[in-house]
Amino acid sequence: MSDEPQHLDRLNGMLRSMARLVKGKRRSTPGARRVSYTMNPRQACDVCNTLFDYAICPAQMPAMSRCGECKQKLADGYTALISPSGGYAFVKAATLKPGEVVKISDDVFEKVLARKKQQEGA
Repeated sequence: MSDEPQHLDRLNGMLRSMARLVKGKRRSTPGARRVSYTMNPRQACDVCNTLFDYAICPAQMPAMSRCGECKQKLADGYTALISPSGGYAFVKAATLKPGEVVKISDDVFEKVLARKKQQEGA
């Protein structure tokens, strides 16, 4: 019976040292985190929400700019209409300034699309 407490004390000491070893392996040190480099977009179009200009770099928020297609349409005299739900359309109208980006509500955007389809169909 006198051997039991000694045995338990030794076992307790071994468990503590094992716990320290396991805990020490999981500890991360500053600067030890791995950074993955993958193809990430560096720019996003503010008209059509297309991601472009991919490069191998750490992940970051893309900068807002215009893609080549949208730049070309705006340079050709179209006006870009953007809705909050993410839709967009290019139109030519005498009342709108060419080359501008106009934000409109979803209701107005639906009416513009309906009218555009009517004009294309007729």
